[in-house]
Amino acid sequence: MKTTKETMNESQYKTPFVVDESLKDRPHVDEWQPKEEDIVLHAIKGSILMDVCSFYKLDKRNPDLDAFSLEAKRAYNGDQVRNHIAQYLNYFEKYYDYDHELLAIYASLKYLIDYEPSYGKDALFYDISRYFINRQSPIFIKANKMNEDQYCLNLTYKNKKNPVLQYNDKHAKLLMLISLLMCMLIIPVCHFMKVRKIKKPNDFLMEIYDRLLLIDPDIDIYSKLMETASSSVHQSEQKNQEIFNKQDIRGLNSTIHAQNSVANIIINIIPKYKYSENIINLNFRSILNNTG
Repeated sequence: MKTTKETMNESQYKTPFVVDESLKDRPHVDEWQPKEEDIVLHAIKGSILMDVCSFYKLDKRNPDLDAFSLEAKRAYNGDQVRNHIAQYLNYFEKYYDYDHELLAIYASLKYLIDYEPSYGKDALFYDISRYFINRQSPIFIKANKMNEDQYCLNLTYKNKKNPVLQYNDKHAKLLMLISLLMCMLIIPVCHFMKVRKIKKPNDFLMEIYDRLLLIDPDIDIYSKLMETASSSVHQSEQKNQEIFNKQDIRGLNSTIHAQNSVANIIINIIPKYKYSENIINLNFRSILNNTG
């Protein structure tokens, strides 16, 4: 069973992160308008395209090798999410990943997924942990730097009656970092799910995202989301008792509603976060829509 460690030289994915001082005046990611040469990841219907063939110095083009399928998860295959992923990762490549370590990892994963049948779930999860979730990995360090630079919220909301609904900038900044890492992971993970014919993509994604939620040992972000959802569902239940009583008959109690709301936020909402938006409000709206 191969992993990316066996398909890449150490120098290809372990280079020190150096900030290019000449790029300090870079535009905000949500305002950036990339030039043609800046687009190394292309969003098209059904896929994200990358020049994998050149990485392996192939004489002939192989369109299939260059394409990472997003078809396994329909929510990620819409124009909004595809374009969002491409915008954020092309920006990351231009301003933070100068030596294109992320692209080298993608190329290695693409080969393993497409041409090594023995490359299974355990090997994929090992590589994800090694290159994306490990806080000492170059990709994580660069993603964290981008997150620090781009974060622009200033959360001052207070709720004395219900403090679990309060979020500070530490919570929001962590959620934004998780979102950025999700954007990176969606490309190879969705392709893996398509090629390996994973039957329950949401369960598969949650196994990975559960690990992402633990990247800051000082903040239990899942519990924070669960407390928020439970409080909001309880308030909705008090206002719409008749509706919730009918749902109890189908086994949909308030706890299950809260769990479903959190799962929806993790899988469908967090990957769409933008630095220029109030992501906490997005979470609240998602919970209300899920319980309405």
